[in-house]
Amino acid sequence: TAYRLNYARRNFTDDDLQRLRRELPLRQDAYPYEEVDFSQNELSSNGLRVVLDVCRRCPKLRVLKLYRNRLDDKGAEGLADLCEKCPAIEEMHLSHNHFTALGVEALVAAAARSRQDHMSPLWLRLEQNDVGDADAVFRELQRRVSVCRREDEVRCTVRVCCHKMKVHLPHFNWQRGVRQQPGGDRPPGPASHVPANAQISGPSFRVPRAEGGAPSVSLVRSANATPKGSAVSNGGSVWDLGPRRLSGTATAAAPPATGTDRSSTTLGPDSASTVAEAKWPAASPGT
Repeated sequence: TAYRLNYARRNFTDDDLQRLRRELPLRQDAYPYEEVDFSQNELSSNGLRVVLDVCRRCPKLRVLKLYRNRLDDKGAEGLADLCEKCPAIEEMHLSHNHFTALGVEALVAAAARSRQDHMSPLWLRLEQNDVGDADAVFRELQRRVSVCRREDEVRCTVRVCCHKMKVHLPHFNWQRGVRQQPGGDRPPGPASHVPANAQISGPSFRVPRAEGGAPSVSLVRSANATPKGSAVSNGGSVWDLGPRRLSGTATAAAPPATGTDRSSTTLGPDSASTVAEAKWPAASPGT
């Protein structure tokens, strides 16, 4: 059973998050959340403090999503502290922010220092940030700490490193403003298929964000273990087992990437109701 606190796509700024302190359950000592999602907002490193306050109260925290915000190196210290306070965390999605090499080095060093040898590597997404020479930064990190770029996408998975490293940095060479990087690191998503001489005009596509409101707190039960060989899309998670932000009446959900038999329950602020229970046919995982 996994609980997810979802504040994604709310257009929240730092001021909005301060006002939401009354809504967030900060009076308790511990929460059952295994995933905390504040992705695709407008949060800076000041607003990050509220998010980290919630995360430190989640002893079972496995996944933190903060991609597509405005975080920079000022927030790296708090995230590094979270790696040490919550060593069982398995995924941190921080792509499309404004970390530089200094923030990246602080995060990776703290994660590698806090993880025991028997633990799975931390899946740390830091592509599309402001790292100038990502290849040189990675070589320096590799010289000092236990980190892998996950060049072998078959043997290196989200939960296993074939080199026995403690931190995975997938797609790290794909930084902001750089179309193609050395080091054999293929960028995620359709951008890897764009020809070098292509001309791009007009605004980039962005998914509309929902209006601000109460968070979606979800419970997901899976009959199968976490798929270790499944690829994870940008900001995605192997624990992201299907649509969980639901409002109003229940609607049919799309089949998941792999065959599962699960039930999904969404918990509102005051009540809980069963949303869907279905058995999906097996399908091959995406790439």
